[in-house]
Amino acid sequence: MISNTASTSWFWLRLAVTILIGIANICLLIAMCTDHWVKANGEDTIDHVGLWRVCSKELCVFHNQFVYAQIFLVIALFIGTSINIVGILALVKDVTYLKYLIARAMYLAATFAFCGMIPTTILLTSLPDFLRIEFGLVFGWIGGVLYLVTGIMSWIHSRIEPDIAIRLDEIRQLISARNTPSYTTIP
Repeated sequence: MISNTASTSWFWLRLAVTILIGIANICLLIAMCTDHWVKANGEDTIDHVGLWRVCSKELCVFHNQFVYAQIFLVIALFIGTSINIVGILALVKDVTYLKYLIARAMYLAATFAFCGMIPTTILLTSLPDFLRIEFGLVFGWIGGVLYLVTGIMSWIHSRIEPDIAIRLDEIRQLISARNTPSYTTIP
């Protein structure tokens, strides 16, 4: 059994993981919503490029050059948001046996984020008019790295304090305890 002090420190670790997942989600959302991934040096043509649009100084148009990255990043954000909700509910309800699930899901989200970010970064930085990286690309990488960091933190936590699976007889006891009436009948 874990002491109350250790349990409190684990609460703060679970809270930190949940907050970092939320920050990663915000970073990835900002990256996906902005058109400023790279700045181009085109006076007449391309001014900046994003995940969804290419912009000149006067006009932005949608493109479909990074469909795979768009799909991967949307999936990563969906997984991250779902696990963030699970983490918040686990904190509120004081559920401590989801550490390994959170770790695996965050590894999966990081994998999708990196599968979207790596080729997109390579393609965008190899543009002929590439000038510099802008904040959208940086936020995308921060989100992916934070997904990986939270996965590592949850995995280490699950190794230090292993998840305890509930047994079938414990489930039956919980159900029978709920179904017992709080009153007695007189025959």
